[in-house]
Amino acid sequence: MKKIVSLLTIPLFLGLCAWVGGTVGPQLASGQRRSQGHSVHRDLRRFGEVYRIVAQNYAGPVQPSRAIFDGAIPGMLRTLDPHSTFFGPREFARMEEEQSSHYYGVGMEIRGQGSHTVIWLPFVGSPAYRAGLRPGDVIVGINGKSAVGLNTNQIADLLKGPKGTVVRIAVMREGHAHPLVFSVTRAAVHDSTVTCAFQLAPGIGFIHLGNGTSGFSASTHRDMVKALRELGGPAHLKGLVLDLRNNPGGLLDQAVKVADMFLAKGQVIVSHHGRNSPDQVYTALHGNHGYNYPMVVLVNNDTASAAEIVTGARSHSPRRSCQPNNGPVHKLKSRGDDPVSASPELCAPAATHSHCQRRRQMRPQRRLPVVLIAGTSSNPAAVPACRSTCSCSCQRP
Repeated sequence: MKKIVSLLTIPLFLGLCAWVGGTVGPQLASGQRRSQGHSVHRDLRRFGEVYRIVAQNYAGPVQPSRAIFDGAIPGMLRTLDPHSTFFGPREFARMEEEQSSHYYGVGMEIRGQGSHTVIWLPFVGSPAYRAGLRPGDVIVGINGKSAVGLNTNQIADLLKGPKGTVVRIAVMREGHAHPLVFSVTRAAVHDSTVTCAFQLAPGIGFIHLGNGTSGFSASTHRDMVKALRELGGPAHLKGLVLDLRNNPGGLLDQAVKVADMFLAKGQVIVSHHGRNSPDQVYTALHGNHGYNYPMVVLVNNDTASAAEIVTGARSHSPRRSCQPNNGPVHKLKSRGDDPVSASPELCAPAATHSHCQRRRQMRPQRRLPVVLIAGTSSNPAAVPACRSTCSCSCQRP
């Protein structure tokens, strides 16, 4: 049976690509269509020949699905730009979860350190926090099975689960010779993208936005409203520092809503120009209601996507100050335009460009429909430490 699947996968893949070529082809001029069609079919035949040679001569068996979906397609996208990405079902589900900021689990951040996975931070009030898990605990077992050698994604998947279910976590803790076992009842976890908000001085607020894995999720605007309220509200602020360092970006609609909070009503936030979508200009619908307090935005080389939109919009406002550290990279995610395809047929990138005010073009992002396949920051001492933001491999189960 495996051999039959292997033999069918390559023709199916070539047939799908041919179908895509036949679908996209009519949109091109006839001469260009014929030339490009011949080139595509010729290159696909070459791909099939290369695969056949590799499969016949490689020392071990070659998995066709892995060769195509983990190798050929991601490799193709890397030739387009650094940001186009192919998502399998599990990766896409994880991305959706990060953008929702709501899931069922134990409520803590874990990171990989060498061959171990370490608890970096149990969220205050979370099931992990109440059970007694501490930063620095090394996870060695889950539900009676060894967790040694598992990566953070695998451990996060084991720790998440239905609400009300119990997971037993074995950890090694400094000062203890034997593992400690904690029984943790999974519950709803809200992972706020605002990691801290406080006053640097009377009337001068500080907000850090971005939790390392998600910068602008479905709750970001709500989190920002809450943070400003905790600082006394816009009417009582004399100034604000918005820290977007290490913010990886996220949802476009949330970036627009956050920028809207700090701009004059009607001011342009960002405009969108795409090959296969209508041009659209996003403006501040509500505005800052006249609260024009000074504002500083901190960015670094890991500030990207939606965070760039907020930064760009603020940098063109009358009271502006942006403190960069190297140029950020644009990698915009959008929830619109049918982001999920249930079959592997759609794999055609659609070029999009985003512009801030005064038509300063941001780096283009070739955004793919998500395809489901079945079966050096600025001076860190200048700002007090907040809940961790990381650019390393970290998860929040």
